[in-house]
Parts: sequence; structure tokens; C-alpha cells
Amino acid sequence: MAKLNRRQLNRQQLEACIRSAVCELTPDVLDRIDLSTPQEKEAAARPVRNVRRRVTGILAAACLSMIALAGGTYTYQNGRVDSVIGIDVNPSVELSVNRRNKVLEAEALNDDGTAIMEDMDLKGVDLNVAINAVIGSMVTQGYLNDLDNAILVTVSNDSIKKAQGLRYSVVKDIQATLEEKQLKAVVYDQQVIEEDEVKQLADEYNISYGKAYFLKELIGQNSSMTMEDMKELAPLNMEEIARVIAERSYAVGDRTGVQEPETSPPATHAETSPETSPPSTEEPVTETPTAATESQTTAQTSQPQTQPASSAPSQTPEETSSGQEVVSSEVIKIDYVDYENELVMVYFKTKVKWKNPTVSVKDGDGNTYSAKVEDTSSDYCEIHVTGLQGATEYTFILGGISPKIGRQTTVKGVFETPVIGDGMPDSGTEEEETEETSDTEPASTTGTAPSETTQKETKKEETAHTGEEPSY
Repeated sequence: MAKLNRRQLNRQQLEACIRSAVCELTPDVLDRIDLSTPQEKEAAARPVRNVRRRVTGILAAACLSMIALAGGTYTYQNGRVDSVIGIDVNPSVELSVNRRNKVLEAEALNDDGTAIMEDMDLKGVDLNVAINAVIGSMVTQGYLNDLDNAILVTVSNDSIKKAQGLRYSVVKDIQATLEEKQLKAVVYDQQVIEEDEVKQLADEYNISYGKAYFLKELIGQNSSMTMEDMKELAPLNMEEIARVIAERSYAVGDRTGVQEPETSPPATHAETSPETSPPSTEEPVTETPTAATESQTTAQTSQPQTQPASSAPSQTPEETSSGQEVVSSEVIKIDYVDYENELVMVYFKTKVKWKNPTVSVKDGDGNTYSAKVEDTSSDYCEIHVTGLQGATEYTFILGGISPKIGRQTTVKGVFETPVIGDGMPDSGTEEEETEETSDTEPASTTGTAPSETTQKETKKEETAHTGEEPSY
């Protein structure tokens, strides 16, 4: 029966049995799959989101890099030394500042500098505040006092324009601080460049670079000085160096500026004195008695013009023909001016020095006269001038002159020429004095042969107008 059943299975039946067995082995999961979700679209969207995330991350990283770079550049520029300012009195201090004039470092260059910088933290403060603190400490510790003071300011910067601005502002800050302390000082300021020779000098003499540069320029400016003078000047403080410059009439370097203490009160007094002098010259004219004859009247009216200054008790006889001085400089004062035989002699109260002196002489109408400076010294000069008229006031202007410590300036003054008579102005004066004496004293007491002759000549002049014969 079994055999019969196997024979009855044909090919189709066998395939049906195999298919049924395979289906039973392979699970049917089709009903479990959610076909509503778009599988293919989801797969395409993922790469787009990834690209966006990558771009966003790159941009964020670039922004952070730019911020970090900008911050690093700002920090570098403000932390880099842009200028160096040196201050020398006897203490020597050096201030390094950035481009915004903030102090990066304050360094003392000698023992005295260490003393004034002790317990002083200037890092990060403005330059003007640091200058005020340094000068104030020098005043407190006695390095700057109410006597003579001198300060050297040295500025180093790659930009000439920036260095010039710093020189001006630092000097101004120093002067303001000194004014607050009621002190005065000569302030030298200079702009320097790095030179190996100056560095060697600074190391050799153990001084600051600025002081070595200043002394090197000073020696180079004066032909009478040599590098041997460096041994004498290097140990001195700036006050002592300034005194040497004044006493020996040295000229400072061309690149060095000099700021003198203000001396306006003496200059004002000197300028106002000529305004009060003219009345004294007019008083003798109004008080002159009227003479009996024309010749006496002419002589008497001309006499006060030759002696206007003699009425002032403070002047010497040699000053009788000189006018009051007028000083146009705040630092140079004239003592007095004298004139004799086409030679104007000017005496100064202030010690001066000369370099290519010039002079011009004019009268009240603006006419110019030929003049030349003949001789010069530290307190005196001679001016040779031609073509002047008598009893006239003239004005002279001197150039190429400067105080012992300071820059060149001009000085203005006035002088008067004496009266020029008919050939013998002095004899006319003697005749008048003799005539006045003869009216008050006996002839026997006036007595000498020259005086009697003078009296006879005077009587002849009188009779020339009256027509009477003289009696002897």
C-alpha cells in the first residue's frame, strides 16, 4: 500500500511538498514591516544634515581662531616697548612705555635712582603720572631743591614725529611738577638713536646712555673740547654739568633743546624802566633860565640834552650820554649803554655768549645806519656805527647772542648821541659856567689867565649884539 502511494506522487506533487517545506522554514515577516515610513528619503536626508553640522563647526572654529588672534595681537602690541624715556639729575631712571604711553617697566640706572624708586610700582600707569611720581620723589629726597637744578630728558623712538611729541609732553609734565613744588630747573631734552660708540662710553664711565649721548654731542659741538673732557664731566651730576657749560660758555649740541626757568619779572622791570626815563630828560629843558642873548639861549637849551642821565645819582659820569636800555629777551638784561666817537658800548648784567653776531641801528624815523659788532665778551660788546647825528636817540638790535645756558635770541636797546655844537661844544659850556661864576664872585677869586680870556671872549660876543665897545 505504501509502495502504491509513493508511485502515485508525481513531479508536481513533489514540487508542492518542497515548496511547503521551504515556506515553513522561512518566517513570514511582511506583515510586521511598517511600509508607511519613506525609507529611501530618510537615507538621502542624513548626508545633508551632516554637511551643515560640519560647516557650522568649521565657522565656529574660524571665529574662535580670529578672536584668539586678535586678542594675541592686542596683547603683543600693548606689551611691546614702543618708547624709552630717560631722566637724569644725579639719579638716573629709565621708563619703558608702550604705544599707548603706559609704563611697562621703570628701571633705576644707578644707586641714587634705586633710592628714589624704592617702594614705587609704576607698571601699568600713564607716563605723565610716572613722571610726576619720579620728579616728586627726587624733590622729597633732596635731589631737586630751591637752588640751581638741571634735568636731562632723553627720548628714544623709531618715529621722529612720535619722539618729538614725547619730548614736548615730558618736558611740560616736568615743568608742571616743578611749578607745583615751587622749584625751577634748566631742562635739557634730546632725541637719541642707538650707537655702539655711545653704548661703550656709557659702559666705560658707568653712566646712562642718555647722559653719555649728551656729553658726546657737547664735546662735538665745541672745538675747544676733546674726549678727554669726558673723564671730567661724566662723574658730575646734571647741575654741575650745567654750571660748567655756563662758566666756560659751551654750546650744547644742535639736537639738544634747552628750557630755561621763566624770568619774566626781571624782564618786565627792564622793559618798563625806559618808559619812566623820558620825563627826566625833559625837566631840565623846562627849568632852563632865559638868557639875555641869542647865543647863550642856544647854548643853554642844548646843554640839557648832553646831560640828561647825569641827574640820576646812580649813574657814573661816563654814562651821561647813554640812554636807558630796553631788553627784548626774557633771559638777557642790559646793565647800561654808552656812546663815544661812533662807538656804542653795551654792558650786560647777564653772562652771554656769541655766535655770528649781527646788529642793526635805526633812528626814530626808521632810517638804518651802517653798523658792525667790533668786539665781544661774556658781559660786553662794542658796536661801530657811522653817519649818526647829534642829540638824537637811536635803537639797536643785537643778534647771534644767547645766555650762557640757552638758545640764541635778540636784544634791543637804545642810546643817545651827544649834542654837536659849532665845533667846540665843551667850550660853550665852560663859557656859560665862567659867566655865571663871574656874576657871583669877584674876578680876583676866579682867577687864572685862561678864565680871564674866556670872560673877554664872552663880553665880545655880548657887545656884538649891543654895539658897545668892551671895557677891560
